[in-house]
Amino acid sequence: MKGLLHSAPFPLLGKDLVEQAARRRTYVVRVVYAVLLFLCFLLFFYEMASSMAGDIFWMLGYGKRMFEFLVAMQFVGIFLFLPAMMSAALTYEKERDSLSLLFITRLRPWEILLQKYVGHLIPMFTFLFLSLPLLAICYAYGGITTAYLSSAVFVLVLTCLQVGAWALMFSSFCSGTVQAFVCSYVMGVLFYLGPAICCVLVALFTGGRPGGDEDVLFALFPVYIFVDTLGGTLGRVAVRSIPIMLSTVVFLVLARAFLVRRAFVLRRSVMLKVFRWLDGFMHRLNRLVGGIVLVKEPDTLPENAPIAWREVSKQPLGKLSHLIRIFLLIEAPTVLIGGAVVVLGSFRGDCEELTLLLYMVWALAALILTARSANAFVSERANQTLDVLLATPMSGPDIILQKVRALRQSAFVLAVPIVTVVLIEAWAESWTRGGGPPALVYVAFSLAAAGIFLPMIYWVSLWIGLRARTRARAIITSLVVLVSWCALPILAAMALTILTGVDEGPVVYPLLLSPVSIIAMVEFPELADDVLGTPVPVLALVLTYAWHAAVWFLFRWLCLENADRYLGRIGPPAGRRTRRESKGLNRRPV
Repeated sequence: MKGLLHSAPFPLLGKDLVEQAARRRTYVVRVVYAVLLFLCFLLFFYEMASSMAGDIFWMLGYGKRMFEFLVAMQFVGIFLFLPAMMSAALTYEKERDSLSLLFITRLRPWEILLQKYVGHLIPMFTFLFLSLPLLAICYAYGGITTAYLSSAVFVLVLTCLQVGAWALMFSSFCSGTVQAFVCSYVMGVLFYLGPAICCVLVALFTGGRPGGDEDVLFALFPVYIFVDTLGGTLGRVAVRSIPIMLSTVVFLVLARAFLVRRAFVLRRSVMLKVFRWLDGFMHRLNRLVGGIVLVKEPDTLPENAPIAWREVSKQPLGKLSHLIRIFLLIEAPTVLIGGAVVVLGSFRGDCEELTLLLYMVWALAALILTARSANAFVSERANQTLDVLLATPMSGPDIILQKVRALRQSAFVLAVPIVTVVLIEAWAESWTRGGGPPALVYVAFSLAAAGIFLPMIYWVSLWIGLRARTRARAIITSLVVLVSWCALPILAAMALTILTGVDEGPVVYPLLLSPVSIIAMVEFPELADDVLGTPVPVLALVLTYAWHAAVWFLFRWLCLENADRYLGRIGPPAGRRTRRESKGLNRRPV
């Protein structure tokens, strides 16, 4: 098989598969995915069994419910992991300057693109194959027709093809892995939910109710196609999926167009370039009104922090005017969408959509901050500039702290939409429910979450990036750690609840270890009262925040205490040898 892949006509596909098979990260991610999938299914199975007095024979005919839950988990896995795996397909070659070598081979651009596409889809297909034993359990309990089974498999495969082509398009367009990673997720949310959001905004400004045909608004969303065609035949699902197939082809065509045109594009910030052009235009325009200056820019030359100046000046956050523009660019759509949700929700007496909006903003902020933090030092190694930084008289902890200044500014910018949604929701609840101390407590705990969780995320990701050697490894590892951190405590609490039959008190205290559950308890105070089973849920939340702050300072201490060793100025401690040293691979011939 190996010889077949390395021979014509699939040499690049064979190379990618062999490289993935040699990486430890491939198996770690696969094990984490399998553990999360099997744990979620096991908990769902036990919950169904307990609801039927523990008699599994009463569950005969309920296999369809278990199968739908399994398919939903696979959808989550595809949307969560596949963009991260596919976004580095072509940017990895650009960063190693090996894409030009591929162009001088006999491989045509379409062959390079398709072999990269298939090579990074195969690992995701192996994730889908992990559910085969669980699928057998669902099928054994009945309730699943052959047409329903084939339709679900078809939609899952089609989702992999569409999401993979979408991420590959950004990998072909962007010059770096981080840009492709962020664009794949952020633009993906806008791609799937943008038409519905625009429809709501149009209805708000026109004074009407949200309209529009859902089949048109979500025609490119595979999950909607699967839910809308429950019980349908494979032919019906295939006809409904024609727009998704066409979009996949369009994404691949765009990826092919970008592959050659943007193969040697310089790594630069497009937003920074636009801001500099806008600065020049505003200065020329300002001469016509006498040179009025509303905001005076401070001196931007480096004094005692040259690395921090370098990090900030090469980003759109380097000048105060740029920071104000980014603030307005993020704040305006957030206020617009939040206001639309409040106005439309007031007709029904609730604004639960704001909670969903808050979770979406939190997820995007965490993903962007994770990618940027994990790439902070990996990019220096990839660009071969880390040795230059180490040649300066600055200490290792000082280098890290100056790098963190740029991450702190990014965290501040990403916290803006979170705080905005929180304030809008607090105002909406005080308007509909009369206000009072609960709204103030909600705002205080929400702001504390943003002030603790965001620094904790970038310090943990920075620690992972200091130990990683490639961008893809740092980003994917940080993503896996973030997902595990949020999901495993919830699964542990659910397992203890099912095994003990108690749904409050100490058995659900593992929920306090997950940032997702903490945000949920802040959003729904009654959930904290019921789950924690304590008359002082505020004290429990305070202790939880203290725990996460301790984790934040622990990873900060690890990064600063081992800075010189992580950066490569000193070797590992005495008695600690690497695998290559233990095997004698680093010995020089006499």
